[in-house]
Amino acid sequence: MFVPIVPTLVVGFGLVCFATAFVTNFAGFVTIRFLLGLFEGGMMPGITYYLSTWYRRHELALRIGIFVSAASLSGAFGGLLATAFLSIPQIKGLYALFYFPDLGRCLITSPEQSQGSMEEHLPY
Repeated sequence: MFVPIVPTLVVGFGLVCFATAFVTNFAGFVTIRFLLGLFEGGMMPGITYYLSTWYRRHELALRIGIFVSAASLSGAFGGLLATAFLSIPQIKGLYALFYFPDLGRCLITSPEQSQGSMEEHLPY
């Protein structure tokens, strides 16, 4: 039985980030941060394993480098995106920073997308 671990981690991460917008006290904040760490902790090794099932050893280093670089670039441009969201007059408060990106992350990725065997897609 195939268990979609990586898509479940990504969807869970998106839902927890989205739930951050609704935190009203310190206990809720600590709980959300704990859940965020729980989901985020398995993402990098999970995505590395997922990439290793698709690419050969000599191709894998480049793909993991691209993934890590994209993560760094998204962190670098996240501040610019946050400033753009906060400058929209109809959007009030910092909570809006969690609505748009995390809602998109939850809608794009679903565990059903990775059902099936990877063996049938491998070229070798």
